[in-house]
Amino acid sequence: MNRQRVNLLAAAAFAVSIALSPAKAAAQTDVEKEFIGFTTTNMQFLYGWGFNDNLLGYNPPSREMMTLTFNNFTEWKYGDSFFFADFYSGNHLNAPAPNGTNALLYAEWHPRVFINRIIGEKAPLFGFIRNYGLAFEVNQAAGFQAYLAGAGFDFEMPGYMNIGFNFYWRYSALTPAFPGAFQNTWQFSPFWTIPFKTGPVPWLFTGFVDIFENPNGHLDIMAQPELLLDVLGLVGGRGDRLYVGCEWYIHSYQNVTGIGGNNLQKTVSSPQVMVQWTIH
Repeated sequence: MNRQRVNLLAAAAFAVSIALSPAKAAAQTDVEKEFIGFTTTNMQFLYGWGFNDNLLGYNPPSREMMTLTFNNFTEWKYGDSFFFADFYSGNHLNAPAPNGTNALLYAEWHPRVFINRIIGEKAPLFGFIRNYGLAFEVNQAAGFQAYLAGAGFDFEMPGYMNIGFNFYWRYSALTPAFPGAFQNTWQFSPFWTIPFKTGPVPWLFTGFVDIFENPNGHLDIMAQPELLLDVLGLVGGRGDRLYVGCEWYIHSYQNVTGIGGNNLQKTVSSPQVMVQWTIH
């Protein structure tokens, strides 16, 4: 592994976390308190096996990959925003490419604006939709961009549960080396965050699924469910701070000729150990 690249990734992750975490936030005015609601930021470390995703380039010969993830979720008066950046490290990621690298960067931003909050609607729509409105998404990586716009919905759930989905129109652009370099299609993205307990043991079950139609009419399905143990909460400390568990990387797609295979549906299934630290 290229140690210089790994050091650069670690330094970048540290710099981002310091820049965006409110170490000593100034006292909020009444207007700010009304406008900005809940916000949380966390860092994640993941190490997984079985990565042979030649479509996205996560296919080191060892099939092992490390990921550092920066997450921020912010809820504001008229909507919410979710952002994450993944720093991938592995021995010759994207191995079939002529210039395989040891490090990759991928980021997404998901802003939403809720109509029910703008019009001041308090009761859930139809009794079970808590929020509804406009949803947007921007995906960026080397040689890849995707821009999405559509509608987003959150269901009315008890406690701290959060279950919903976004439905988008998706425009994506790949490097010319890939067939179907430009694409307009739909995408359906359900998501969930469910805290629960088994006896005294606190858990968090969270994740998402992205489903869209590729240029050849086949479905591309990406899912990343996570099951995490609230370590400090288990021993009587501050809950929702330190989580340990696993994430399962699942990607089913058409293995297109010219990208390391033939026209067969392929499923990548990669378990990862995971540690998550909530900064604030």
